[in-house]
Amino acid sequence: MIVVSINADISRIVWSTNQQTFYLDANGVALREAADPQSTVEFSQGTTEVVRTRNQFGDHPLVFDESGTAVVIGQEATSPVLVAFIATLTDTVRARADFEITHYSIVNPYADWLTLQTTSGWAVYVKTTDSAEAQVSRLLMVLSQKVPDRSKLEYVDLRYGDKVFYK
Repeated sequence: MIVVSINADISRIVWSTNQQTFYLDANGVALREAADPQSTVEFSQGTTEVVRTRNQFGDHPLVFDESGTAVVIGQEATSPVLVAFIATLTDTVRARADFEITHYSIVNPYADWLTLQTTSGWAVYVKTTDSAEAQVSRLLMVLSQKVPDRSKLEYVDLRYGDKVFYK
């Protein structure tokens, strides 16, 4: 008898909350703790500072849950819909945009909006219940037509449909 064991990584995103970090699957279930010795996550008053290498978590998007909600391995940390949205948003930005994502922040595991933080220091606010692809299209249009110089850009807010705000 031949036994074949396949060890595939089925994790989709990396979820950090309460100073712990976990790999989540497509259903939002915590698979295991992410214990990479290279990781440095520093929490300060009202903000989260992230220090990490691009490949620290592979291609997995990093999400900070600012609510500090406890995560239990084997249980749902967030919804499958949110995991799918973040994966699609990340893939779309990587395929179409000329900037990189450092991480995402969300106020709680079931919020209907989140913040995408770029390596350039500006943020993008997105609605998790709208199409990720459509929001990236609006973002890219605004960046190319309205914000040719991103050095002073603070944020782009895509949460209000076709109305896009930026500062």
